Amino acid sequence: RHIPFNPATGFKKLRKVQQEMSFLDQDEAASFLAHVNGKYPPGSKDRWVYVVYLVALNTALRAGEIWGLRPSDINEPTRTITIKRQFNRVSLDFGPTKSKKHRVVPCNLTLLSELKALIAANKISLQETIFQNENGRPVCHDNFADRKFAKDLKSWGGRQIRFHDLRHTATTLLIASGVDIKT
Repeated sequence: RHIPFNPATGFKKLRKVQQEMSFLDQDEAASFLAHVNGKYPPGSKDRWVYVVYLVALNTALRAGEIWGLRPSDINEPTRTITIKRQFNRVSLDFGPTKSKKHRVVPCNLTLLSELKALIAANKISLQETIFQNENGRPVCHDNFADRKFAKDLKSWGGRQIRFHDLRHTATTLLIASGVDIKT
């Protein structure tokens, strides 16, 4: 019962409507983080959700890069994180970053402390991903965006944005605070 030809042959592709880039300002980002810090307090089993937002808003990592983070990527003495891989939500495997190059991003003391606490509390080995589901696999971004992020935005009551917009927020805030654009 296979069709011997592509019925769409001869038709032009529809143009994909790009969502406008959006980002939170500094007060909105702080308000959102305060909200989720209260919702997922230190010591709670879901504290990792708050840490995901903290990573996103302090490093400007892509979602797949966040899900691919391992404790071995964190350099405590230099307070940096080396981005070496991303988790591909389609193939459910790790691959290179979008640029296919490793890069190093700054990691402030608050983020470093939260990451260390999460790693210690969950006994995560150096080569495991920091953010895991119950089966020890990296978190599925689609599930996270639908089940956690959308609900957290709604309960916060602020402006509705996409998860990717946290990357734009982080970049904007880092540049505004004097971090050079290449970093």
